[in-house]
Amino acid sequence: MDSFGTAFLFSLETQTTIGYGLRVVTPHCWMGFLMVIIQSVFSCLVDGILIGCIFAKLARPKKRAVTLKFSKCACIAERDGQLCLMFRIGDIRSSHLYGVTIRAQMMRPRITQEGECIPLFCYDLDLKSKNHDNNLLLVWPMIITHQINADSPLYDYSAEEIKNADFEIIIILEGVVEQTGLLCQARTSYLPSEIKWGERFSSALMTLYDEWERQFSVDYKQFNKTYPVSDMPMCSARELDEKRFQEREGLDLESLRGYQHGYQHKRLLDIKTQEAVKEYRPNSRQQSNGSCEPREEKAGLASMESLEQLEQNISNSYLRSPSRQSNV
Repeated sequence: MDSFGTAFLFSLETQTTIGYGLRVVTPHCWMGFLMVIIQSVFSCLVDGILIGCIFAKLARPKKRAVTLKFSKCACIAERDGQLCLMFRIGDIRSSHLYGVTIRAQMMRPRITQEGECIPLFCYDLDLKSKNHDNNLLLVWPMIITHQINADSPLYDYSAEEIKNADFEIIIILEGVVEQTGLLCQARTSYLPSEIKWGERFSSALMTLYDEWERQFSVDYKQFNKTYPVSDMPMCSARELDEKRFQEREGLDLESLRGYQHGYQHKRLLDIKTQEAVKEYRPNSRQQSNGSCEPREEKAGLASMESLEQLEQNISNSYLRSPSRQSNV
């Protein structure tokens, strides 16, 4: 190495592991220098791209989504006095996802106010409740619920109408894999024929494995098992809410009317009693000489019979006519 060219070729051969044999590129040809540099940089880029593609292919969590289980059917039953759509999810791997979120959408046709038909319109199903939101800790199988209230697109469906309905409920679950930190997504859907009205998921899949250490075991053979619910209303959630509202309003109205009737009855009875007592005067009066002279007026003493008759007259006066009685 007696010049800059020979030193540069030695550094390039060392970096690219060409070797220290017979030197083909001499320091007298600068074009050879340029070609070796371009080849070295290009080979590094090709190696980096190929290694990145292979790593991305192997690190994709495609097989991770297979280990996320969804129930084969969904159920509609009452929970805490409210009709709910329920389905079950679970993770069968020992390494769990974190940052799990779940959302549901309902696809069905929609007719606008102008008469336009939208064949596939997306309705969001709220999976949040007062007990949990849509961020889940998916350590054991969970039952996800959607309350069928006035904001739900399932509010007007009854047990018979849902069998012939035309919609599809899509469930999307997303989470981050612990090992790679990549996002994993799993999807499923439920048709109206896959929704069971009046059934709940069985809780027999979780049993106490070790009583001393309080460990539970999960039997995934019972993952899709359901059981029927007795006294399940077959009407829609709207009709059920209207019936309960009428019953509640009817009870409140009758109790209010009974209270008002009793208060007015007692008030009138007290007034009549006071008037009867005022009419009472002694049968004799004392004269100036100390002797008693009987009065000629007849005393208006309120006897027990008169009070009972007065009470009966007051109660009869407050009877409602049949034409104003409520059907509730």
